[in-house]
Amino acid sequence: MARPALAALLLLSLAACRDDPQVALLTGDWLCTSQPGDYTMERQVSYGEGGTLSGRTDVQSTDGGTPVAMQFSFSGTWELSEGALTEHYETHRLMRFAEAGQNVPLAELPSGMITEDETALANQLARYRIEEISANALRLRDTDQGIETTCTPA
Repeated sequence: MARPALAALLLLSLAACRDDPQVALLTGDWLCTSQPGDYTMERQVSYGEGGTLSGRTDVQSTDGGTPVAMQFSFSGTWELSEGALTEHYETHRLMRFAEAGQNVPLAELPSGMITEDETALANQLARYRIEEISANALRLRDTDQGIETTCTPA
């Protein structure tokens, strides 16, 4: 395909995305909660125009052992297509770690733990089916594990 034709096709695709009412509803700041397995997760996420995303994730264990809480910041991109939301996390940074309710300085964590966690979480994809979207609510279902996430405007 010639470059001008490819550029025209790309512009048409971008224009179609801008006209998608779900894109307009999704764009903005959301507070989200989910309970995948033996932990709870709260996210504050900002879906920016042009497909960028950023935010913070708070994770707390609920498995009955020693309570652990972590807070990460993240950034990446998002895409919406046919009722499916895909998030691509480019960065994940551990900001806080607490055990049994006490903050643990990051420098005191075992050698390599931060790098290992951040590397494992970076460059990951999350895929969701949008089950509900409006100006007041967003409900997503993870397509890999079926975990529901509910969000309200921030």
